[in-house]
Amino acid sequence: MYIRSVLQMTVWEVINPLLLKLKRKRKYKFGTSFKGLNIGCGTDNPDGWLGIDGGPSIFLSQHHGAITRIFFRYFNMSKNYSWTEYVKKIKSSPIIHHDLSFGIPLPNQCVPAIYSSHFFEHVSRDDAKSMLCECFRVMQSGAIIRICVPSLDEAVRKISSALEAYKLGDTSLVQKFVTTNFVGFGNKYSNHRWMYNFSD
Repeated sequence: MYIRSVLQMTVWEVINPLLLKLKRKRKYKFGTSFKGLNIGCGTDNPDGWLGIDGGPSIFLSQHHGAITRIFFRYFNMSKNYSWTEYVKKIKSSPIIHHDLSFGIPLPNQCVPAIYSSHFFEHVSRDDAKSMLCECFRVMQSGAIIRICVPSLDEAVRKISSALEAYKLGDTSLVQKFVTTNFVGFGNKYSNHRWMYNFSD
């Protein structure tokens, strides 16, 4: 357990941020051979789409071999996939290892569609506005953007229900809002930075 924590912290806090910073000005050209751009995709990227994510698992996925196999064992991917499934998954479509706070590393008007699921709530509202400007910069004329984020209204409803239960003596529901098992790292994308409702 200790080795896993040290390894994860070293990769997340030292190695990955350094790699992302070194590559911050790199630009990529993919022509128009992809269906769309998947922002903050993690390792879940559909066939034919180009993904962008800054997680260390993306960098490791691009360097198959003994080191990747070791990191696979000590990171969460091994809980969800076998090694064979993981390799197949990460080889199915290209994913750029990039920190989106440096912008989208693609030329103007080259993307036919943009999709993002559960990423924008991990950046501040100002950073989200900057990223949307970047999205519009790279989108082709007539392109569609679809963004999925968790509902602030639903979160507030759950908090209200937990408070009502608390008033009646049940402390179990409110615990998830006042305690955490997260010991985590300082990665800027680790937590929710801004939640949205329909009026935002």
